[in-house]
Amino acid sequence: MDNKQKIQQLIKNFIDDGKIIDIPVFGLSMFPFFLPGTIVRIGATPFDQLKMGDVVLFKSDSKYVMHRLVKCNDNGLLTKGDSLPYYDSNITRDRYIGKVIAYYSGNKLKETTSVIFRIWALLMIGGQRYLGSILHFFSFIWYKYVGSKKVM
Repeated sequence: MDNKQKIQQLIKNFIDDGKIIDIPVFGLSMFPFFLPGTIVRIGATPFDQLKMGDVVLFKSDSKYVMHRLVKCNDNGLLTKGDSLPYYDSNITRDRYIGKVIAYYSGNKLKETTSVIFRIWALLMIGGQRYLGSILHFFSFIWYKYVGSKKVM
C-alpha cells in the first residue's frame, strides 16, 4: 500500500468512526465555490440521508473526488463537479465516503446548511447543463492568471 492509499484509508476510517476531518481541495472541478487550497470539513452522513445539492466525497478509481450531488436514484448517486461539463459515473454506496458539512472562507468556518451555500447548490443543479461548461472555461483562466501563483 503506497502513501496515497494509506492516507485515503485513514480518511475513510476516521469518517466511518463518526469523526470529522478537514482536508484541502485540490483541482478546479468545484470552481468557483471551492478553490484549490480551500479547507473543507467532511463528516459521516448516512447514504440515504443525502440530498440534491450536497457535496460528497467518493472514491473514483484510485483517487478521492468531491463533487455535487445532482440526483439520487435506486442505483446510487449522480454527481458532477460545478465547473465540469459532464457527469461522473454512478456512485454506489460502497464508493461513498462522506459529505462536506462545512468549509473555511477566509478564517471563518461556514456550514453547508447556510443560505448562500444552498442557493449556489440550486443554481448549479438548475443550470448544470450550461453553467458547467461556462465555469469550466473560466476555471482555466482563473488558474492561469491567479491560481497558479496562489497554489504553487
